[in-house]
Amino acid sequence: VRGQCRRFRAGLDYTVAHYGTMVQKARLNVVLSMVDDKEDAEGVERAAGKKISVEDKLGLWASGEVGAYECYVEAEQDTGAEASDVYRQNEDDGPLVQTLARSNTLSIVLLDQGVMRFVKYVHGTAPGSRWDIAADYECEVQDDEEEGEGAEAK
Repeated sequence: VRGQCRRFRAGLDYTVAHYGTMVQKARLNVVLSMVDDKEDAEGVERAAGKKISVEDKLGLWASGEVGAYECYVEAEQDTGAEASDVYRQNEDDGPLVQTLARSNTLSIVLLDQGVMRFVKYVHGTAPGSRWDIAADYECEVQDDEEEGEGAEAK
């Protein structure tokens, strides 16, 4: 088990998908995320000089326009000298899974070999920081064929 408590501040923080973070063995990724989606306190004003409603905050986080979402992508198999150290997504390639930033949300993702993940840059216009508690659990994934053979042998 490997776990972290992380904070991604608006306009400052993100993670990068690179070959050093590529999954080598199957593991279970568990993330409890929290973002600011509550009504602003009385007297609290944002940079634009106005309060942001709960609906507007939820809309910003749900749209993904302010970033802060966790994205899981498949790495290219070419890791030779010409391969980049930093993952660059092709126009045709999409994420395997993308979990939007939401408050009090638990996401559980089984990562196969060759998968990389990153947290998208939190835009400066985001309603606040993204906080999360992330843990990776190593696990063994059995093939369906192995399970079938074991059942027949009994």
